[in-house]
Amino acid sequence: MIMTTQMHNSNGNVSPDEEANTPPSTISDECSTDDRIAALEAQVAERNSLYLRALADYQNYQRRAIENESRALTRGAASVARSLVPSLDHFDIAAGQNLADLPPERLLAAVAMLRAELLKGLAAHGVERIDPSVGDEFDPHWHEAVMQMAADGVATGHISLCMQAGYRLGDNAIRPAKVAVAP
Repeated sequence: MIMTTQMHNSNGNVSPDEEANTPPSTISDECSTDDRIAALEAQVAERNSLYLRALADYQNYQRRAIENESRALTRGAASVARSLVPSLDHFDIAAGQNLADLPPERLLAAVAMLRAELLKGLAAHGVERIDPSVGDEFDPHWHEAVMQMAADGVATGHISLCMQAGYRLGDNAIRPAKVAVAP
């Protein structure tokens, strides 16, 4: 609190000349040390209150972020499950059939249909099959070399045999394809 010492004329007003010539004092004698301490304590209390509010806001943000992530994971898993449930229904129907009366060709067609339905459900969520051909260049991001095997016409560092297809989701390998690589 800055106070100035000013001269008052007979009617109680300060003249402009007197105001310009009056030096400001830093803190008047009227402002005691106790008043200064009380003002500083009030300022500390206000800053502490602002800090506690900011901390509570941040903790609420963290809690909401964790809840949102959990809900998103649950929704994603439910979406994948919904796309795969029809395949499970078809497996149940197939399991209820009398296999003695079922020709092998129909059984093979039913298995192919179930496989196609599963792949369709996975593809609906962006899952792609990694199925390298003989002679393709080995890519450690998409392929897992389980052995070295020479093959006619296959260059060194290229795939000589695909033992098991892999799957990917975008740029992430869910499971790399298991391959043999030409030495």
